[in-house]
Amino acid sequence: MSAFKVSVVIPVYNAAAYLKQCLDSLVNQTLSQIEIIAVDDGSSDQSWELIQAYEKAYPDKVRGYHKTNGG
Repeated sequence: MSAFKVSVVIPVYNAAAYLKQCLDSLVNQTLSQIEIIAVDDGSSDQSWELIQAYEKAYPDKVRGYHKTNGG
């Protein structure tokens, strides 16, 4: 595995309406060594499912983490 030059961390909470646009923008960057980390804070919408779909589609770029809402 090559070292990433840029890591982008996205805190996510009920952001399904905007998350696709955000992730599309990041995965389509011309930067080849980019790591996208999306941390879902217990969303009640489809945010976690979207993150999982992007992890599957872009396994070398996107990492998702799901946790119970921290309040």
